[in-house]
Amino acid sequence: MTKVKKVFECTISEILFKQIQYLKRYGDSEEIAKITGFSKPPIDKALNFGHIKDVVLEKAIISFYVARAEYHNKAEKEINDLLMHKKK
Repeated sequence: MTKVKKVFECTISEILFKQIQYLKRYGDSEEIAKITGFSKPPIDKALNFGHIKDVVLEKAIISFYVARAEYHNKAEKEINDLLMHKKK
């Protein structure tokens, strides 16, 4: 007997889904669950398939990844500044 793989319809834009996939790390669903109070299954569906039914969850996930992207940009800028000063 073969196991049927579940697939859910992507309900968010493809660009947003690709950005989430790019920024996603192991343990994000637990972190988002702690922040939002949502259970892990709808968060996992959102992160793995882009399937989000709740607008509040969608906004929470977007703000989570916007904060991560801003942190990465800031860290990248600081590293570049350090490297530029080191070359002088």
